Amino acid sequence: MIAVATATLGLLWDWWWRAEGSLFNTVLWQDGVPFDLIGAAPVALSLLALTVGAALGLLLRRTVTAMLGTFVTTGLLEFAISQLRPYLGPTSMAVSRNPLVAPETSASAWVTQSGYVTSSGASLPDSTCSFQGENAPTGCYQAHGITGQFVRFHPGSQMWSLNWAEAGVCLAAAAALAAWMVWRVSRRPLV
Repeated sequence: MIAVATATLGLLWDWWWRAEGSLFNTVLWQDGVPFDLIGAAPVALSLLALTVGAALGLLLRRTVTAMLGTFVTTGLLEFAISQLRPYLGPTSMAVSRNPLVAPETSASAWVTQSGYVTSSGASLPDSTCSFQGENAPTGCYQAHGITGQFVRFHPGSQMWSLNWAEAGVCLAAAAALAAWMVWRVSRRPLV
């Protein structure tokens, strides 16, 4: 029932987003709202939340406490999954040959990391050389051997593969938790 309801809401959101999403130019696919509401990921997350609630109910044996625990745990899981999301698929890399010019990516790209490239090919974080006022830190570029900038990104074409990978993680966690519950119940004497 939960999976069907979540899938229905996800399909409605997807239909609306395809029709009216262009009105929201500042909302990108990797932002929490579009990504968390379309595809298989919200269905899998709702099944994981249901399994967490059942496991907490089994463990705590107090309905209201289990409900509160489920609410808090699901919020923490959602945060953890959002932190894991950039690593669920391979990233592409673009490099510029000028340390003052950022490399070009498409407007739908999700930039996960950026920084500088040295002449040896090593990458350095953004914070290595920062602008001081209007002056570019050319002395810093020379001291570190910086020859350009880089960005690591997920192209917009990876949205669905990342969504399915996230769904897989959630379903695997739900299955493991369900297996633990079956094991736990089978060990308990029927009294």
